[in-house]
Amino acid sequence: SSRDVASFDVHSRSGVEGTARYAQRFASSVADDFFHTIDSLTASSIGVGTYLGDSTDAEDIRYAAVVRQALRRGGNVIDTAINYRCQRSERTVGSAIAQSLEAGELSRSEVIVCSKGGYLPLEGTAPATRADYDRYVRAEFFDAGVMGPDDLMSGGHSMAPGFLRYCISRSRANLRLRTIDVYYLHNPEHQLAFLTPISFRERGRAA
Repeated sequence: SSRDVASFDVHSRSGVEGTARYAQRFASSVADDFFHTIDSLTASSIGVGTYLGDSTDAEDIRYAAVVRQALRRGGNVIDTAINYRCQRSERTVGSAIAQSLEAGELSRSEVIVCSKGGYLPLEGTAPATRADYDRYVRAEFFDAGVMGPDDLMSGGHSMAPGFLRYCISRSRANLRLRTIDVYYLHNPEHQLAFLTPISFRERGRAA
């Protein structure tokens, strides 16, 4: 919610000083080359991925514990995507970061949060049937004007600007953050099987 964003977002994004400070804090407990500077930010060599697992409350609890433990042990890179585990991965990452901030274990500027948009995000759990999925897509994206049917490839991938705006807005709310530090166009090559090279290039530029 907007209240959560305002409450927990002490700094708006990862920062040069924050990530360097984070690396210095763990310098004595990791290998000398564990941290690397990428575009002025200091990033851990090992981060947390959030792709695998069931869309369940029990899995959310496990993920939150892993994210918090990683942040306590020197891993300041977290990778997620809006479609991972039906948006649950982003929401769990957001909750874990908020808990770490509240506990005073780190500042927002010390962690690098990465997310992606491209694959259609589901809501909490996967629809039970294909018909349920089609109804969800129609109501959530087509009827709402987020994108049109021609913007959807293979029934589940889009890089239409309106869809990406939707994803970024939803991801920021899920993560409880004003800023996503690194944002990927999620597997755009998925559309190469359906588009001419010229059309693919045009869609990529629009995205």
